[in-house]
Amino acid sequence: MYLLLDLGNSRCKYLLSDALPVVVVQSSEENELGSWDNQSFNQDFWERQLQRFQSKKLSKVFVSSVAGKERKEWLEAMCQQVLGLTPLFAESTDTYVSEKLRRLSNSYDSPMALGVDRWLAMVGAFELCDTEFVVIDAGTAITTDWVSVAGQHQGGHIVAGGRMLQQSLLGGTGGIAWSASHDGELKGESFGVNTSAAVALGAETMIKGYCGQLMKDIADQAETKAVKLFVTGGDGDFIVTCLQEAMKERQLEYSISYQPHLVLKGLSYWFSLNN
Repeated sequence: MYLLLDLGNSRCKYLLSDALPVVVVQSSEENELGSWDNQSFNQDFWERQLQRFQSKKLSKVFVSSVAGKERKEWLEAMCQQVLGLTPLFAESTDTYVSEKLRRLSNSYDSPMALGVDRWLAMVGAFELCDTEFVVIDAGTAITTDWVSVAGQHQGGHIVAGGRMLQQSLLGGTGGIAWSASHDGELKGESFGVNTSAAVALGAETMIKGYCGQLMKDIADQAETKAVKLFVTGGDGDFIVTCLQEAMKERQLEYSISYQPHLVLKGLSYWFSLNN
C-alpha cells in the first residue's frame, strides 16, 4: 500500500491507497482517508499517529510538505524509525505532463521556489478539467493560482488566512491583546462590540474584500467565460461562500468546485506519472 501525507502548517492529512494515481480521493474499500492536528510536532504524538500504519504493509511513503529542511529531516527520521521506510518528498518542477498528455507549466524562474502545496493543488485541478482554472487554497495562508487554457501558470497570490490575520494583531499589538483578554463571548454581527469580535469580523471582512477583488480581476483578465474555480483547505467552506457572494454582486457565473483533498490528489498523480 501507499501512504500519502499532506503536511501543512497546522494539520496533516493522510491517504492510504492500494494504487496510484487516486482518481477519487475518499474513504472506500481501497482507500483510507484521515487527518490529525500537528500538535506542535510533539515527538510522542507523531509516533502514535504513524504507528497506526505499521500493520498496513506499506511499500512507499509520499509527502507534500511546506515545512523547512529541519522539519523534513525530522519527519524522515520518524518514518524510518516507526515505519522502516524513507519518505519521498514531492517538489515543484518546471512542467507536469497529465494523464491525457497535456502539459502544465510553472511560471517561476526557479520552479522549486513555488510552494509544493500550490504546485500539487494545480496538478490535481489540471487532472480534473481541460479549461482555464483558478485554485484557491484556504489554509494558514490563502494562496491563489491561475492557469490558462494552454496549461500555463499565470502566477498567483499569497495572503494571510483568517486565523493568521487575527494572531498577527493579538500577538503584535499589546493594547489589542490586553483588551481581547477581557472579553467574554464574541459580540456583534457586522461590527464587533468587543475587541475579540472586532478582530474576528475585521479578518472576515478583509477576506471577503480579497475574494471580491479576485473575482473582478478574473472577470477582467480571463481568456474565456468558462473559468473553473477550485477551492481547497481548512477554511474552504468560508471561501466558497465569499466567492459566491462576490460573483452574485458582479453577475458572474463561474463554476466552483470544493475539493478538500486536492493536494493529496495532486500528490498521487505527481508520483504516479512524473516521478
